[in-house]
Amino acid sequence: MYRRRTEWRYHRNQAGLTLLEVLLAAVILGLAAVSVFNLLVVTRQLQTDARQHMEALRTAESVLESYKARPYSDIARPGEELDDQVVVAVAERAGLKVVTVTVFYPAGEGVKSVSLTLERGPR
Repeated sequence: MYRRRTEWRYHRNQAGLTLLEVLLAAVILGLAAVSVFNLLVVTRQLQTDARQHMEALRTAESVLESYKARPYSDIARPGEELDDQVVVAVAERAGLKVVTVTVFYPAGEGVKSVSLTLERGPR
């Protein structure tokens, strides 16, 4: 009979979780959830920055293609601003006209830029 009572007490004590174990599990799950949510926020910001960079690059390529299609004599010498985000600079070096297109775009809390350059000679 003594043996049965001891076994019953042992099984009764092992039947559930203590409050400390439940709290510890909740804290661990909370930390894991916060980490995952932070990762999602950072990933979204990186995705937005990449999308804005690609749009700026497409704009710069488009402007540069329009300069590539112009005759050599029609390429203007001074720099010109198409708008507040696109700046075109034209310089002459060794018989070549060098066209640099710079596109500014917002990224995070600052402003970044993309520049493409074309060297064009008379044909």
